[in-house]
Amino acid sequence: MRDGPGSPVLLLLGMGCAALAAAAQTPAPQLSVTVIVTNAIARPPPPVKAVRVSLSHLESSVQITEAQQVTNSQGRALLVVSGDVA
Repeated sequence: MRDGPGSPVLLLLGMGCAALAAAAQTPAPQLSVTVIVTNAIARPPPPVKAVRVSLSHLESSVQITEAQQVTNSQGRALLVVSGDVA
């Protein structure tokens, strides 16, 4: 996407649900994160469909892509990530 006059601006809003790890020995549970993509220029901001979103994090200075998904017609994408990322 290029920047400039008239270019659409996307606003990502994330809402996550958290879970607690049962014990230190067990792997961290997976968490669901819902991402909503909207066009921030329009009023009210409509959802944007067919946008690929991804969630990445750093582990020992190495970027790791945890989850990728394409938004649906409501601009939502459900990302499932490990509890370690949260």
